[in-house]
Amino acid sequence: MSGNVDDFPCKITAREMVGEDILSIRVRCPSIAESIYPGQFVLLRDPSWGMDPLLMRPFAVSAVHGEDLELLIKLVGRGTSLLAERSVGDDLVVRGPMGRGFSSPESSPIYVAGALGAAPLLFARQVFGAGRFVLGVPGEGWGPFVDYLEARCPEMEVFSDDGSIGVRGTALDGLEKGESCPIYACGPMGMMAAMVKLEPVSCQVSLESRMACGIGACCGCVIETVQGKKRVCADGPVFNLEEVVWNA
Repeated sequence: MSGNVDDFPCKITAREMVGEDILSIRVRCPSIAESIYPGQFVLLRDPSWGMDPLLMRPFAVSAVHGEDLELLIKLVGRGTSLLAERSVGDDLVVRGPMGRGFSSPESSPIYVAGALGAAPLLFARQVFGAGRFVLGVPGEGWGPFVDYLEARCPEMEVFSDDGSIGVRGTALDGLEKGESCPIYACGPMGMMAAMVKLEPVSCQVSLESRMACGIGACCGCVIETVQGKKRVCADGPVFNLEEVVWNA
């Protein structure tokens, strides 16, 4: 599903802080925008970095707007912090499309997101169509991010661990055991491991992992599956829920 993977020069066309440490950024890259599929990701770097930082950073695509890719970036280290210092009009380099994305649903889906796991699901919703969208966040500090998401998905059902936003609970509290609708999920590994107990009929999960090369060569993002070891970057990031060995 990934097809040819190339590096493309791109420009930042929009940027907005949508949380205390969450950046929404748009980059213009027609070649990737016309070919990327929900669940796939891109690698991003600033050409001014040289050899430091050395590695490109992986990000899920949260939307495509014409020739622009929209990405949600959580500022968690030096690389992402440096990206957050860039302004509209600045040059970046993007590589993609990367990985294997979601399969198309046969009926109206349910999107289940844990915090920033909403990113690939927003793009899935853009392509596959509206369905129930269930979001779980830790608590009050996530208010601006929830506002950002609700502007794009007004029907979103929100749960928070402390009850300060939406309903007290987790995103999984919005699901019934044995859900028959196809489910698309992305979030913390613990959330998705817990989903196994709900025994959904059909569930695809997008896994989040630290990765180096992004093409499967370094095997730095290997997980255990019922078919053996697989690489999140190349064999995923999307897997069927029952395919993953969650207690490995």
